[in-house]
Formats: sequence, structure tokens, C-alpha cells
Amino acid sequence: NIYLTERFDVVNLKRRFEDSLDIRTEETWRVDLVTQLNAPFDFRYFQVAPYIQYRLTYYQEDLVGDSRARNMWTTGTRVTTQIHGTHPDVSWERAGVRGLRHVVEVEARYGNNFFTSVHETDLFPYEPVDQLDRFEEVAFEVRQRFLTKDGANKPFEFLNVMLRIEYYPNSLRDTTSARTSNFEP
Repeated sequence: NIYLTERFDVVNLKRRFEDSLDIRTEETWRVDLVTQLNAPFDFRYFQVAPYIQYRLTYYQEDLVGDSRARNMWTTGTRVTTQIHGTHPDVSWERAGVRGLRHVVEVEARYGNNFFTSVHETDLFPYEPVDQLDRFEEVAFEVRQRFLTKDGANKPFEFLNVMLRIEYYPNSLRDTTSARTSNFEP
């Protein structure tokens, strides 16, 4: 399976300052087009989902008042699996536990914003997308989910514990400050 995903945003960005500062309101239009090609495939016990993404962002005005178009290319992959077990005989009525389902989700992820035509410092930082830049990350995550049933016999999750380890191959570039690329795909 190959999936093509398109997202198109048009935004009128405004930054208004306190009237007493006597600074004019900054305003610009931004058009953001994101195209992602994703090719997930299943092995017996895990799924691999490589992707490539192209982002074209047009700004009516950048910091010096010129129109600007930014191209950004991103690639990566995600490997996931789940291990689970059901224990219907586990019960602790006082805590509301009526049976137990334990799900372990394991994920390894690699992402690389390997090309951008405009550095993030040349753009208005109105939203997180404006702060994306070259970035590379390898992450490993283990999530423990515990589910039980309520009085009406409907399942619900009562505990979710996660451990994540991140590695940055170019740490001098990617770990010098908080990066938008850590949480903005």
C-alpha cells in the first residue's frame, strides 16, 4: 500500500503589539502545502512505515518585507509492534480493576529534515511550522498500557507509562535549544 496525503493551509498571520509601545502591527499571508508519501508494510510481528514528505511554504513577507518561498524535504521511517496479554482473573474491586489487559507498544523512529531552502531565522516565528529547520533524530519508545472494565463492562485505560530515548546524530546542531522539530511533524 502506498498512501498520498496532502494538506493545504492558508493563514493571515498578525502580530499586534501593546498600543503604548508605538510599534506597527506585523501582518503577512502564509500558504503551506504539505505532500507526504507513506508506504507502510506489515511483517508477521511488526509494521514498517517509511515516508518522504515535501513542504512548500509561501510567505507574503519575510522579516525584511520580501515575499519568500521555502522548500523543505523530510524523510524517515517508523517500526512498531505490540505485545499484549489478557488476564481476566485479576480483580481488585476497591481500585475498580475488573480483569486486566496489558499492552506493550514498542516503536523505533527515524526522521530527517534534510533540506530547507530558507533558514528559520529569516522568517516570522508566528507558529511552530515557521520554526522548522534542518533536523535529524532517532527515537526509541516503549509504552505500557493497562486496561480494565468499568461497572458497565466497557473497557477503559487506567494507566499509561512511557519511556522514550532520543538520539541526535548531529547534536551540535539539534540539541542546542528546544526544537520545534521535536514535536511538529
